[in-house]
Amino acid sequence: MIERLSLNLRLSMLAASIIYAGCSGTSAPGVSTDLALDSMDSVSTDVSALVDTVSSVDTIEEVQTDAAVDSFEPDETSVDTAPPSIQIKQVQDKIFALSCTFSKCHSATQQAAGLDLTGDSYSRLVGVSAKQNPSWKLVDPGAPEQSWLWHKVVGNPPSIGNQMPPQQALDKERQELLKQWIVQGAAP
Repeated sequence: MIERLSLNLRLSMLAASIIYAGCSGTSAPGVSTDLALDSMDSVSTDVSALVDTVSSVDTIEEVQTDAAVDSFEPDETSVDTAPPSIQIKQVQDKIFALSCTFSKCHSATQQAAGLDLTGDSYSRLVGVSAKQNPSWKLVDPGAPEQSWLWHKVVGNPPSIGNQMPPQQALDKERQELLKQWIVQGAAP
């Protein structure tokens, strides 16, 4: 928009110089007539270029619309408020490493219920049948209520085994992390 205003100002100044020189037959005060006439050719070239440029300039309404769009800043209602995507690494670091493998229950050497939750446990969890209840998946992406792991963590397993971890239940924050990871599709 500033470029357009500058362009209009330059065009107006050139037009005024041409009119002054053409009407009076002289150049502006302090400029020789020969110099003014010699520069008329370059001025007319400049004017032609400016006229071409000005003819491509948007209308005032278009400029105002462009300015409004350029200055748009989303408010809180226009911002995507979906929670960030949770990945297995976050679940591994904040839950499995601290509460499941550290206690040696689901480590590489001690695999309670045949479940190793060390390292990259994704392929051992998602879409895999639970050994305690093969009709259930350990993690059913998008469905915590259908995921055996979720039921074991929140303490309402369907009739087999105890709540995990057995020493101390996960706090609400870590339960929610696990639930959201499953709800969001159990991303690798």
